[in-house]
Amino acid sequence: MTTPHESPSVADALAVVRDAIERCRPLLAAPGPKLIAAMLDTATVTSEFTANLLQMATPPADDNEPGTGEALERAADLAADTRRHLVTGLHLMAGAHAIAANVAKTQ
Repeated sequence: MTTPHESPSVADALAVVRDAIERCRPLLAAPGPKLIAAMLDTATVTSEFTANLLQMATPPADDNEPGTGEALERAADLAADTRRHLVTGLHLMAGAHAIAANVAKTQ
């Protein structure tokens, strides 16, 4: 639910993070490959959300305290980099799983 001060994109991003966390919750009882993928997915959407918040905060923060904008822009860039690295990790895991499943089938 959004308040009048929240933008729809922030509310939507929060919903995505909440949903990703909810997907992890039942998997915590039975750790395994599905839990790892769900945790990485959650980290991915969380870092994307962080990058968006930092980007939104940069202009008003810089207006309020000149010079902070550059630091916040760099932080947003690093959060976006984190997301890209996590997505790459998810793809590598999926590929390794597919290869292992294929090898198991052929034996």
